[in-house]
Amino acid sequence: MKSPHEKTALNTQQQALDIYFDALFHCEATEPVHAEAVSPVPAAVEDNAADASAASLRVQVFKVSGLVLAIPVARLRAVIENHCEQHSQPASPIAGVVDWQGIPLQIVDTARLVLPAERAENLNRNPAERCRQLLILDGGQWALGCDELASEIELADSEVTWRTAAGKRPWLAGMATQRGCAVLDIDGLVQLLEGGMA
Repeated sequence: MKSPHEKTALNTQQQALDIYFDALFHCEATEPVHAEAVSPVPAAVEDNAADASAASLRVQVFKVSGLVLAIPVARLRAVIENHCEQHSQPASPIAGVVDWQGIPLQIVDTARLVLPAERAENLNRNPAERCRQLLILDGGQWALGCDELASEIELADSEVTWRTAAGKRPWLAGMATQRGCAVLDIDGLVQLLEGGMA
């Protein structure tokens, strides 16, 4: 049985995550629009929306530092246990390198990449707890670290609010609010990493 203190801490954390989820879609609407911020909707987002409108989208749900994320199963090659030592630099989303079937993959400290700066600064500098398992992305050199793997689920189109414009979070494809998770845009995430975020 959880103590009142534990319940309060859990409620506070959930409230913080709820605020963060809400901010993912609404913060940009309150900020001035700059010319360079106006760009076409990423193809991956349009594809996701088209796929979801035709049928449900199967995703693998996982957690990073209390945040629930979902990755389209079609973009996932494998999930493996992480037995490598992590050596990330402060504020870097790269936690190390793992060899998988002869391919060197960079381990992404997913929490450090997607959490807001003020929360990312408070993360433990050792990413081992946040990268217990690795989700290996298709066609690339990246493995997303997570601290807890959940189940595969089907997301119906009606459950997802798809991002309709490019924004500051290219890794975000949409929100499944009732399920409490953010759906990842893998192409956008990879472009972010390859573009120097790492």
